[in-house]
Amino acid sequence: MQENPSLRLRRIARGLSQATLAQSAGISQQLISKLENGTISMSPERAQTLAAILGCKAVDLLPAFANQPTPEGSEEAELVQLYRAMPPDKRHILSQIARTFRMEAEQQTLPSAIAN
Repeated sequence: MQENPSLRLRRIARGLSQATLAQSAGISQQLISKLENGTISMSPERAQTLAAILGCKAVDLLPAFANQPTPEGSEEAELVQLYRAMPPDKRHILSQIARTFRMEAEQQTLPSAIAN
């Protein structure tokens, strides 16, 4: 597992103890500790809850996505910005659409791969 300094730093910046953050999120202080030190992974749903309390975006609390550079001015960067600005229920819909497009693309390349 990967340590999550972003969660710890954001909590401290807000002047919150682990216990206070945990109480606000309706979880145990031990869980906050485990999330911060990387003993357990943070789910996107939990990240959303904690982000609302910490005044940031959920993606900022997920180590796999935090601080990942995207090429400025690129279509990818724009998509990331648009995605991050969406409410969670809309993100889910967009993710379903993207998965559908990916499956369609994979199915289109499958016959040519079999022929070779």
